[in-house]
Amino acid sequence: MQHAAIVGWGKCLPPAVLTNKDLESFFETSDDWITQRTGIHERRVSHVLLGEMAYVAAERALAAAGVAGRDIELIVFGTCSFDEQVPNMASGLQRRIGSPAAAAMDVNTACTSFLYGLSTATAMIRNGIVKNALVIGAELISPYMDWTNRNVAVLFGDGAAAVVLEASDEEEGVLAEKLGLDHQKLFDISSKSSGQCWSLTSYCPVPGPVPTSPANRDYQAGFTAAMMLKDLKLSQDAAKATGTKTELGADAARIYSEYVASGEAFRDFSGIIRFIRD
Repeated sequence: MQHAAIVGWGKCLPPAVLTNKDLESFFETSDDWITQRTGIHERRVSHVLLGEMAYVAAERALAAAGVAGRDIELIVFGTCSFDEQVPNMASGLQRRIGSPAAAAMDVNTACTSFLYGLSTATAMIRNGIVKNALVIGAELISPYMDWTNRNVAVLFGDGAAAVVLEASDEEEGVLAEKLGLDHQKLFDISSKSSGQCWSLTSYCPVPGPVPTSPANRDYQAGFTAAMMLKDLKLSQDAAKATGTKTELGADAARIYSEYVASGEAFRDFSGIIRFIRD
């Protein structure tokens, strides 16, 4: 079995240091309070863009590995704080290190972006798609931080790290992994965020997170599938009358027609997710 060895690594830590003592001047907190809860004593604050930090870390990793940028076949950039999303961060780095033939992709899984990036690159090497990869984990959080919220502001800083992976016959690199998501924790965080939505906080279509949703009552109806199908058909009639193509609406109407025909007309409309999965 082919493995993906870590053959080089590099980092970029901004020189500006923000200590726990410094934070005491922003809001009510203390070094003891932060350290006991997080283990954090200081964080870095960048004066340059995310791409600059990533470039420094990448060049250091390439130098440590003894690999030229032009020889890299895959770049995976893990972040949730992009300088820009289109084109992606990886493609900008691809140009700067001089690897025109490299595949380039971003991965955003918040705090675990680097781990998912490492997993992705390792899998592609194991499967023989590429022979090597450059994986970056970098964040520039300070510009977005609410410096009046001590529950969050104490946790984040700026910085970048990178590793170079190469195919190897030796048993090394990532030997085992388990990726996953706790649905309840996702709901607990998302339902209190500025991006929350009704379908998540009130009508979550999967059992578990929202106790009052029909999903936790075997999809006993609040708003039936038959009523949803009626509304979808009306919307399709209106679209047809105006000569408008609504492909997603048409697909939704077709799927709900099948759902209703299967005997679920009086089941809650959110039960469609179970029908699709089955």
